[in-house]
Amino acid sequence: MTWWIRTEFAVYRGAWLSAALLVLVLVPALANAQRDAGRIDPMLLTLPDLRRGFSRPRPVPVDVRLSFSEGQGRVAVTLIAAAARAADDLEWRVEELEQRVNEEGGIVTARFENVVFADVPIDQIERFVDEDALHYMTAQARFTLPPDEAEFESLGVTEDGVGAINVQRLHAAGITGEGVKVGILDFGFQGYDALVRRGELPRAVAQRAFNRTGGLENGKVHGTACAEIIHDVAPGAQLYLASVNGYTDELENAMNWLAKEQGVDIINFSGGGHNGPHNGTAILDRMVDRIVADTGVLWVNAAGNEGAKHWSGLAGDADGNGWIELDGEWLAFTVRPEGGEVTVQISWDDWGANPQLPMPTEDIDAFLYEFDSQDMRLVAKSERPQRGRGTPIEWLMYQRARPGRQYDVFLRATRVTRPDLRVHVFNQTSGAMMPATPSGSIGIPATARSALAVGAVDVTSGRLETFSSQGPTDDGRIKPEVSAPDNTQSLAYEGLFSGTSAACAHVSGFAALLKGIHPAADREELTVLVLRYVRPMGRVTPNNQYGHGHIDASKIEISPLGGVPSEVGARPNGQ
Repeated sequence: MTWWIRTEFAVYRGAWLSAALLVLVLVPALANAQRDAGRIDPMLLTLPDLRRGFSRPRPVPVDVRLSFSEGQGRVAVTLIAAAARAADDLEWRVEELEQRVNEEGGIVTARFENVVFADVPIDQIERFVDEDALHYMTAQARFTLPPDEAEFESLGVTEDGVGAINVQRLHAAGITGEGVKVGILDFGFQGYDALVRRGELPRAVAQRAFNRTGGLENGKVHGTACAEIIHDVAPGAQLYLASVNGYTDELENAMNWLAKEQGVDIINFSGGGHNGPHNGTAILDRMVDRIVADTGVLWVNAAGNEGAKHWSGLAGDADGNGWIELDGEWLAFTVRPEGGEVTVQISWDDWGANPQLPMPTEDIDAFLYEFDSQDMRLVAKSERPQRGRGTPIEWLMYQRARPGRQYDVFLRATRVTRPDLRVHVFNQTSGAMMPATPSGSIGIPATARSALAVGAVDVTSGRLETFSSQGPTDDGRIKPEVSAPDNTQSLAYEGLFSGTSAACAHVSGFAALLKGIHPAADREELTVLVLRYVRPMGRVTPNNQYGHGHIDASKIEISPLGGVPSEVGARPNGQ
């Protein structure tokens, strides 16, 4: 798989490197990059012009494109206040906007710490330019399913993960997670009612849609497939369903509803992203840590599927030519899309000392070239200014890509002063990337300190999936904490369910069984139990591939009377 990438890239370096650098140097900067970063993301400031004054629609930046409120002239934004009290002023300004612009008013959708989430009319964005209470305003982050979990090969329809984690013996002893409340926070539950009618799933105790389009059955099967696994592992558990489109405000509202209003014991979230620092201080990480601290809920999170589509390293420029080298050898990333789109995210650890007030000053810009044996041409670029406000993130998107064609990503060290500046590159395209390193590819909010992150082990081979995201986090913590089977057969998908999402659901069901055995166990004690009952994998445990190991109910002793020993106090392997 990687041989042809290395071969063609070697030819490219020899024949085209000088031309590539010359063209890059001559590329004119985006007009937005020349504007003072100020208090508003320059990408947002382009939207009013894109909406009016042009006879032909212009492409919307990728990180903004996903933040439009469907059917409205609004965009979902994050307003970071200069201080916690200043957030009250921002809420008032949005509400005032609603009164002034009746047909498309602003709507406050959620609040967390010094952050206000809102849907703001596109034509009213510039009203916040001189708002003293505002530290920075940007398009709201939207978290998604891990990549490559959209299509599955049609096969048989019997759940085989139960056998892989050896829980049948618990079921036979009457241990089913009876009465344990499991919340499933997901992106859609298409087909759930049909499986209820067939007797394959229990009716949810409570369900609610937090997405902007409304409805649990929105065409996405993913949540139903997760519910199926959890029910197979812990058939006595009670299920609570919360559906989101992935906006941060929806996640905040959904987790509060599940943990505070419904009182669930466990939340299963098989989603994530990379819109923040990878050190546990991202907004969504802090939300997870807060809800866990407030309610004692066990948060179980998929590690992510970017292990083979990620690179992390230092932003080196050894030859001083202004372009970042990769591992001292490569100059560009090579991507070969399988479809018609290339999307690449670049971020670096320059968020500032206060996680509530991101203040990046190191500036990296990104350029995407299409390459063939006869020509190379610039097809996309991202030149966001990082001048003390905003986010150290650049996005590249090209929506007219040719499947199988070679695309190369160059990173320019526009202003890099730190020798220890760590860069993450995530290929969010279906297709290979070269070079790639799985280390550090763990997603947000699996990076949260209180999240129980789950890696994926192929149920048929017993090996770690190559795509399973790995730690460590940027602050050096081991992730994931545990691993579980994927590639299991699913009624919901009528085929295989692959990815760390499937593994995550197995751990949530496993935790429900342990909670049923030890109903008085708090979140920390329940975590200890999950990490104890594993079969260690890897040379040393814990490690950044399997965590403490693969969950295994055969490690749980069952007494002749059907009970289990009360062993909450001991620490798991490696702790």
